[in-house]
This record gives sequence, C-alpha cells and structure tokens, in this order.
Amino acid sequence: MTRKDLLIRVAKMYYIERKTQQEISDSVFLSRSNVSRLLKTCVDQKIVEFYINDTSSIDQELQNKLKKRFALRDAIVIPSESDRDLTKMKLGEAVAAYLRMHLKTGMTLGVSWGTTLYYVSSMFKHMADTSVDVVQLVGGMGAKSIDTDGSEITRRIAKTLNGDAYVARVPYIVQSRELHDLLLQEPDIKGHFERAAKVDIALVGMGAAQKSLSSSRRAGYLSDADMEKLEKEGAVADICGIQIDAQGKPCAEEFSGRIIGIGYEAIRRIPQVMGVSVGVEKTDAILSSLKSGIISVLAIDEAAAFSVLEHEGE
Repeated sequence: MTRKDLLIRVAKMYYIERKTQQEISDSVFLSRSNVSRLLKTCVDQKIVEFYINDTSSIDQELQNKLKKRFALRDAIVIPSESDRDLTKMKLGEAVAAYLRMHLKTGMTLGVSWGTTLYYVSSMFKHMADTSVDVVQLVGGMGAKSIDTDGSEITRRIAKTLNGDAYVARVPYIVQSRELHDLLLQEPDIKGHFERAAKVDIALVGMGAAQKSLSSSRRAGYLSDADMEKLEKEGAVADICGIQIDAQGKPCAEEFSGRIIGIGYEAIRRIPQVMGVSVGVEKTDAILSSLKSGIISVLAIDEAAAFSVLEHEGE
C-alpha cells in the first residue's frame, strides 16, 4: 500500500465510516498520534476538502419553489452581488461543489461553454480520489477570449477530475447544413458526438438570443445580423447552440442545423442536465430553457430566481 493509498483509507474510515482515531489506529497498526498526523496531511494535500452549506433560508425557499414549479431534480440559488463577476464566481463555486458531491469515478461529464461555465471551471478543486472524463458538447474553435473557449473549459475541469479531456476540434457553426452533415460523418467527429451523447451529467449555459447578452456573439461566432435573424425567428434561449423559443420548443431550424454540437434529441436523453445562468436579464432565456424539458438541475442567483418565479405567477 502506497502512502497515498493509506491516506485515502484513513480519511474514508474517519470521515465516511465515522470510526474513532483509536479504532483506525487498531486497524492500520499505527499509533493514535500517527493517525492524527495522517488526517491532518489529508487536509493539507486536499485529499479531504470541507464544504459548508451556507444557503440562507430565503435561498432554500427559492430552491424548493423552483424544484416544485418546474419539476426539477435539484436547484441551487446563491445570493446576487452588486458585482456581476463576483456573482458568477460564487455561482461557479456552488456548482463546482455540487458536482464534486455527485461525480464518481467512471462517470463522464459533458460541458458546453460561456463565461459562467468558465467560472465553474476556475472554482473546481482537485479531486484526488476521483477519475472522471470530460467531453465538450458543442464546437467552438477560435473564441475571442479564454472565458468563452470551450476547449479550455473542458481541459481545466478534466485536469481537476483526473480524467481525459475530449475536445471538439470543430467550428461552432458552418456555412450550410450540407457541410454540417458531411463533417458529422467524419469518423473522429462522429465518434466524439456519440461519446457526448452518452455522458452521465451535462453542464450547460442557458444563453440568451439577444445581441447584448449573447455569449456566441461575444465569442465572435455570430454577427449582429445573425442575432437579429434569430430574434425574428422567435429564438429566446440557446443551449449548446440549440435555439429555443418562448414555449421551450426548438426553433430557427436552418440556423441550428448548421451548429456542430450534440443536438436537441441527444441532449434530452442525458440523465442529468445542469443549466447555469446569472442575472434578471436572463429571465426569458432561463424560463425558455426550463420549459424545453432539457434542464433537470438549475443553478442561478437570487435575483434571477425571484424574477423567474414572478413571471410564472409564483
């Protein structure tokens, strides 16, 4: 048994099996003082990490209302800060903590991209006793900034989870449906999205189809003309490039048909899809995403939660 194996064993016995230090001492044939030092080392080396659930009673009530109203598996609500980036950072921290509790060795995590997901990737802490592969769910080569770079987000999270990163080395959007279909027939690309369709949990942004709010426009993938066309065709939300209208139905089919990504039917079959977003201005996009039936776990801030429930008459 290596020293790391010993540390993991001692940590599990103490924190999971609730054995006393004396019981552990008897089991591993070490003195109680040595066991105490090993437990301290587990914390120092981040084999053991502590998470304090500081959800307020208001946030807990909002979470319960959202779960009930939209038949969600789970909901996370964090306080809204005056600084938008700080709110995104805190939501990223909460989402990363949630995923750390639910991801197990052998599972596969799928991720899209966007600024809030970038914060999630930044807040992930190394999980010493876990190995989870990470798959990029939608293409996106040549993003203008690192916080909208899907391959960077995929690699960051995979590194903390000791897993392989499966990056989609394809554009976000191509010029025609014919080119889209041809690319998806390429063995490597076809294999990538077949893998994407089999992930256990998907982590996705709920983007807004408005010029001023669109991550796709900010990343340089879409033009102002593209955004205006999408709005005219009724697009309200964007999940992995899938355009969704106010009723939660896929729309803008010609446009969505040129996106290189997982696709509407495939993402609906994923057992757990976690949607993240920040801000009251994303209310319509969040509601549209929830009505689509794609999202089973919701992670938003207080301001967005109040707005979503208000719009739904809660």
